[in-house]
Amino acid sequence: MPFNKNTDSLSTDEEMKLIYGDFTALDVLIAIYEFMNDINIFAYKNWMEGRIIEGPFIERYWIEISAVFPYEKMPDPAAGMRLIKRGCDVKFFKSKMEVAKDLEDVDYNAEASPEERRTAKKDKKVWMVTIQIPRIVIDRLIEQVKEPVK
Repeated sequence: MPFNKNTDSLSTDEEMKLIYGDFTALDVLIAIYEFMNDINIFAYKNWMEGRIIEGPFIERYWIEISAVFPYEKMPDPAAGMRLIKRGCDVKFFKSKMEVAKDLEDVDYNAEASPEERRTAKKDKKVWMVTIQIPRIVIDRLIEQVKEPVK
């Protein structure tokens, strides 16, 4: 079996093929979206503003994803409570993310060498939300998709 050289473990796509056959990480993300949509998470304030930045990480009993939200648009914690009631583990925390500066904020020097003309960076405050979903929930959703429609 091929292993990821950096972590000495199977890559996410290789794990997916072993576990689910032809299903990929994208299929698991779609199942996570369906789960969250079924329990109306996206009806809560600012939950549609998030972007998944890590995951899915598939473990024996859990599937984990991490999402980032603009600092001004903290996701409603009541949605986190709804996830917890469904057996999930949810963690909210403040963080900083490195992003490129706006062009107006950058001093540009045309004579500078390419090393000196690298993109200027700045730290931006964000909200991070890490969600661990019981794997059995996602497995059931994927099994429903696998079954032929009668």
